Amino acid sequence: MEKMTRRDLLKAIVAGSGGIVAAGFLPEKWLKPVVKSGVLPVHAQASAPPDFIQGGYFDGDFLIAFAFVSSQPIPEFFRDNHDLSSVKKIGVEYPVEGKDVTLFVDDVEESKKKTDEDGYVEWILEWDTQQPTAIDPTKETKLKFVMVDGYDEVIYPGWA
Repeated sequence: MEKMTRRDLLKAIVAGSGGIVAAGFLPEKWLKPVVKSGVLPVHAQASAPPDFIQGGYFDGDFLIAFAFVSSQPIPEFFRDNHDLSSVKKIGVEYPVEGKDVTLFVDDVEESKKKTDEDGYVEWILEWDTQQPTAIDPTKETKLKFVMVDGYDEVIYPGWA
């Protein structure tokens, strides 16, 4: 059996008495905390960076208005492409899925849609002057793509 030194004895006494002292500070019954959660002040809250949007259109038997949304700036692309299959293949880097985008045709709201996994959303607009958001192919039309972070406007020149 190993002999206990004075130093080891002193350590044991301090450790034992520390546990007894600490036990004296514990409550007999635990209570729920008074503060359940905290809220950071407005100046301390971090905000998400803005997303970027770019709109365009495809002119054919009808007008397809489309937009791309990305978390990074979008390089300019040919907005009046005349080949919708290649427009969809353009895509964007860092696409944002599920972003609400509202289309306005000459300042009249068409509808709100969510972007897909490619950050893409489109509307098919008929050549029908009887509808509130109809496109008259002979006249200039403003297409405005709006989201929380900003908007993009495209002018359709018409078939003049």
